[in-house]
Amino acid sequence: MVNASQETLKLVDKNYKAFFNSIKKQIKGVKIPGYLDKTKGRQIVVYNYSTIYGNKESGIIKLPKTNIQFKTK
Repeated sequence: MVNASQETLKLVDKNYKAFFNSIKKQIKGVKIPGYLDKTKGRQIVVYNYSTIYGNKESGIIKLPKTNIQFKTK
């Protein structure tokens, strides 16, 4: 089972690989990946089906360890 933190680490790895490939290709204006601002920047969070709570009948899914829920219908 892959959780959201592992998926986030995969995204970080992908971003750093792209950064280092850009350096090898000598692309100008490339900045090292860094932390996003807490209020202005947002990070993508990937949840797989095994970590999402809910059922099809209620039409609501809930994200684990949060109070966030979405309507699916």
